[in-house]
Amino acid sequence: MSATLVAWLSRLSFVALVVVPACTPKTKAGDPARDFSAPDLNGRNVRLQNLRGKVVLLNFWGTWCGPCRQEFPELVRLHQRLKDRGFEIVAVDVGDDDEEAVKAFADGAGATFSIVRDQGASSLYGVASFPTNVLIDRSGVIRFQLRGYGSDSVARLGREAEKLLPAPAR
Repeated sequence: MSATLVAWLSRLSFVALVVVPACTPKTKAGDPARDFSAPDLNGRNVRLQNLRGKVVLLNFWGTWCGPCRQEFPELVRLHQRLKDRGFEIVAVDVGDDDEEAVKAFADGAGATFSIVRDQGASSLYGVASFPTNVLIDRSGVIRFQLRGYGSDSVARLGREAEKLLPAPAR
């Protein structure tokens, strides 16, 4: 084999063995949710497993992410609308060094749900783009994932959550 062919095959092997698996999500619909715990912005420990029995939306975001900042107030409204039916949001802040800035942003947006600092949860869920949302049913199974943000993203998340929640009380 020529040196050029060997070099090309070597690069191809690297892409196949290293790059492709790194781009593949670690979780998918139907997988059990991966448990983690982290302190919220008030110092209270939040553990995903302790939210079993509720429909949980994990929102991976950061104040540095423009689309995340757009999505956040919509998530606040979604939580307000569905929380009495057993819906919870855990927003996992990824990549922000200034906790006070995160608190200020969350307070300004009127956050009504837990915000935790990332201590490995984004790696557990294979988060590679922001925002990333993972919807988990009452028994702890991932039912829907949405990467990125568009004008209908939160509406889609709401429709998927509604399917997992009991009907509203009349």
